[in-house]
Amino acid sequence: MSASAKAGSDHRRVAFAGVNPTFDFALERYAGYRSALERSGIEPDPALAFPGDTDYSTGFAIGTRIARSPRPPSAIMCLCDAVALGVIEGARRSGLRTPERLSVVGFDDLQPAHWSSPALTTVRQPLRRMGGLAVRTLVRMSEGHEPDSSQIQLATSLVVRSSTAPPHEGHEPQERLDERPDETVAG
Repeated sequence: MSASAKAGSDHRRVAFAGVNPTFDFALERYAGYRSALERSGIEPDPALAFPGDTDYSTGFAIGTRIARSPRPPSAIMCLCDAVALGVIEGARRSGLRTPERLSVVGFDDLQPAHWSSPALTTVRQPLRRMGGLAVRTLVRMSEGHEPDSSQIQLATSLVVRSSTAPPHEGHEPQERLDERPDETVAG
């Protein structure tokens, strides 16, 4: 099961924050979100795909908009942790609490994900391995060699913290988990 599918399990209305055709990584993450929904038997709803960039303020605006919606999603996957933290705060200031009414998942597992309240569930990338591959590729190129590949994909993992929970009864009937320890799921 993919990391994003695991985080959004049991949710039927799952949004995405950060659709942006100018960034390849944003398009890849959005495609992964759509694929996970489809594998779960959920038709992606274009109305739940919010355009944006990687800024906290973008997430804040999206969180505010979701909270004011007559039919908000029960979960949202965000382009990055900064957007996810903005979504949590924008939603909170507009009366929609995480994870009680809105589960939020980020991407990158940056330090603020650990410190936020609630602590952010996020997709972790193997940053050290990515850096090592980048340096090795640059060294080989400086020696006149072509890169082994123009694109390399590395496995991610889901770090489950307290910003996600089963859907609230007002969205989709499910039992609520009050506390969940950090757990990592390979994706």
